[in-house]
Amino acid sequence: MTWTDIYPCCLIIGVGLSAISFLFGSIDLSHFHIGHGDLGPSDLSPGCFTGASLFQFGTFAGFFSWFGAAGHILGRLAYFAWWTTLLLALVAGVTGSAFLLGFVRKVLLAHDPTLDPSEYRLIGALGTVSAAIRERGTGEVLISRASARHWTAARSADGTPLGEGTVVVVLEYEEGVASVTRWDDA
Repeated sequence: MTWTDIYPCCLIIGVGLSAISFLFGSIDLSHFHIGHGDLGPSDLSPGCFTGASLFQFGTFAGFFSWFGAAGHILGRLAYFAWWTTLLLALVAGVTGSAFLLGFVRKVLLAHDPTLDPSEYRLIGALGTVSAAIRERGTGEVLISRASARHWTAARSADGTPLGEGTVVVVLEYEEGVASVTRWDDA
């Protein structure tokens, strides 16, 4: 098997991986361990991974596609030495996959918000009583978290009644019922 046979195989593999990546989404490979190291962002410079990971299924697919296509075209049409064709094909593979990764980061993920789990925790959140909480009874509280409104059943932590419109803080949240107290008392 010669290099002129390897390039079309890489092209077919790259296009196949691209099709799989398109059908199943981009599978992130950055959490896999190779040897004793980790390919994750902790081992590389800070800020290197914003949005899309460098080591993902789609990046490898893009590399194989560009490498195979450039190697096949240069091997068939140009009369370079095998090592020159290999070097140019490697440069084309790295450049093509970098271009695709840049496109994903700058265009596709540009407006994709980063989710912060602390924005969705109800414990410690401020809310407003929307249905009065009776003495030792339950009512309803409206909590605004992560640009959304969340209504939940609530009871007073100390058993005292809380009128509609009272600002409260959530102390506990168990089995769909929030235990709240007045914001002034917290």
